[in-house]
Amino acid sequence: LRTSLSFLRQSSVALFSRLISVAKASWGLKERTTRILYKSVFLPRMGYAASVWAERCMAQYRHQTRANTAQRRPLLAMTGAYRTTSTMALQVIAGVPPLDLELVRLAKIERDKNAMRRGNKSASEVAGKAKQYYDTTIRLWQERWVASDKGRRTAIWFPDVRRRLERP
Repeated sequence: LRTSLSFLRQSSVALFSRLISVAKASWGLKERTTRILYKSVFLPRMGYAASVWAERCMAQYRHQTRANTAQRRPLLAMTGAYRTTSTMALQVIAGVPPLDLELVRLAKIERDKNAMRRGNKSASEVAGKAKQYYDTTIRLWQERWVASDKGRRTAIWFPDVRRRLERP
């Protein structure tokens, strides 16, 4: 599992970096475009078969750290921030939840959709649960943000991650 996650992380970051470099060289890149690449390339690749491994794997601190480290380069591309900006601050500035929390959320949604396909859950149950998973992700992210000593200057501007997500 460790080597699989490591390979997935390295290959996803490498792919995202190649896409960014090609796009920048040919037509420049806006924050919106980078965000689209993040959501359509990086997240699906990192979340591949997440229902099988993410909840168990992301319960371990070392894997949480590795996931969030993998997220760093896309966040820098999205925000244009300095490399010295903490990953936690980059997540808030970009309005993108920590990757470990996002992977667990995606895993739960995928698991529920599989249960729906088997006839064990209704579509409305799955939709309700998806909203609940999102709220839990934001709550856990907020708890981390408040408890952290990283990104305190950013916290002056964005003390509440939920309110940050409401801003453009």
